[in-house]
Amino acid sequence: MLAAIGMSSTGQRKVLGFLLGDKESSDTWTAFIKDLLARGLKRENLKMVISDDHKAIDSAVASTLGISTSSA
Repeated sequence: MLAAIGMSSTGQRKVLGFLLGDKESSDTWTAFIKDLLARGLKRENLKMVISDDHKAIDSAVASTLGISTSSA
């Protein structure tokens, strides 16, 4: 299951969406991100994307959102 959780500036957390997928590929993450955007997620409201440094997530975020990712 892929999941996206958002947090407001006040620290309130909210599940933005989830997807039951058969694999954690770049194509699956890209489809998930596109679905979030289609359902109303505003790109301009995104301040950061945090993940477990999975290469498929990095690729999908870079290609779909135009955000360059880096490891801490």
